[in-house]
Amino acid sequence: MRTPEMWIDQGAGWTNVTAHDGETCALAAFGIEWGTDDPLEAPDPSVMTATLVDRTGRLAANPRTLAGMRVMIRLPHALTWGDIGAAAGQWQAQRYEWRSAHRRLPRKDPADPFTGAGLTLFRGRLNTGGTITRKGDTWRISLKATSDLALLKRVTTQGPTDPKQPGYHWTGGRTAVMREITRRLAALGLPLKTQPDTPPAGDTAPYGTDSYPQLLTVITDTIGVDTDLLMYRLYESFDDDRDGEHTIIVAVNGVARIGISADGRIEHVRDSSLLTVDQATLQIPEPVTQVKINGRKATWDDDKKTVSYNDHEANINAAGTLPANLTANEKSASLDTNSILADESSGHWTGTPADTDAMKANAIAWIANRTLRAAPAGISASSAFIDPDTDPTIFKPEPATWAFTANLFSPLISDDGRPALNGPWLAIGGTIEYDGRRLTSTPTFTPLRTPGDPPAWQDIPDAPFTWQQVKATWAEFEQITR
Repeated sequence: MRTPEMWIDQGAGWTNVTAHDGETCALAAFGIEWGTDDPLEAPDPSVMTATLVDRTGRLAANPRTLAGMRVMIRLPHALTWGDIGAAAGQWQAQRYEWRSAHRRLPRKDPADPFTGAGLTLFRGRLNTGGTITRKGDTWRISLKATSDLALLKRVTTQGPTDPKQPGYHWTGGRTAVMREITRRLAALGLPLKTQPDTPPAGDTAPYGTDSYPQLLTVITDTIGVDTDLLMYRLYESFDDDRDGEHTIIVAVNGVARIGISADGRIEHVRDSSLLTVDQATLQIPEPVTQVKINGRKATWDDDKKTVSYNDHEANINAAGTLPANLTANEKSASLDTNSILADESSGHWTGTPADTDAMKANAIAWIANRTLRAAPAGISASSAFIDPDTDPTIFKPEPATWAFTANLFSPLISDDGRPALNGPWLAIGGTIEYDGRRLTSTPTFTPLRTPGDPPAWQDIPDAPFTWQQVKATWAEFEQITR
């Protein structure tokens, strides 16, 4: 693995302050907190803390220039021959082995952070504060930065209006609101790259003109809950190119399939022998027996001759579908949304309300999945064992689907024959840390649902693999869905 790099932009373009020979600083360590630890909560902007070793004192002597500075953490991939410029010189002059060449050879353009492929782990702006300390003949600078998603908390400009809906903004229903959200994200340099395959159904209520909600609040209210009780969340994401920063919408309680390849590899499974699970635990979830959806309803104001929008609460109870011992104490999961759950306008409102009957069936399935599955915690992946070049999704600060086989918890089989870590899991947040030698990713997981019942052996005709190729127990094989 190549060493991570910190790039800063003081207004004149990106500058690498942590390259190895003759540069101002070295990157001693960093940590990135990303996403959320609860699928009921929208992800916060990522926070990056870093320690720089300033050899010359140039940055340490000018701390005021650091506040508000653009900063980026990138992990360059191993260079290919095409990435290497003439500055490398002749092979006869090199004094290192082939296996270390990718760490030693210079780029074609050392001033361009996007020469060659790589992983962008963070982009944002440095906060005020931090510390400067002396250690030996160098200076240690501790910095903190917030990702570009924070821009969405600072934008409170009101949304589009409609003469037919006086007193309101962000009008036009969910489709029109999403169109304006997409435009504003692009203008902020965070274009919306992917949206749900099935857009959230039902319309949303506008905001009163006396309100100035943050753009991030508008997005969460608009995409947060749909008729299938899918909870969509906005995340930052990065591609390898210079225009790679964008946003994606992910269903954090959706449905995922787990397939198996012709050579016996189970989809989404990470090699458990390469993961650090010694300190891992299973978190027994607090039982949830009902979902409370705090939404809106459309009513008709006969005095003003206009549609108005009021708070509306829908309660979906799943007590009858859970074991009796889990329903002794009622516990609600609350979801806030701008979705219109009920129409009491006597036909004056022309939008489409969310279907609470469909919500009920899906809410019950989600409650059971959340309540009956213990979630893994403390499972980490290290670049000492997993090469980020070959499995980059593990080290990206964005959602990814995981599945588990042949691990510490494999001997734990429930009464219904399912292993403790059965089924797909979604990484919804976590930490990415660098200690000067290696990267370590520790995700936070939430369970995903699978479509229907697992297949029987006869449902997988003419499987070309042998049992010796499948790194799974009989019980873990049950989680395959296709």
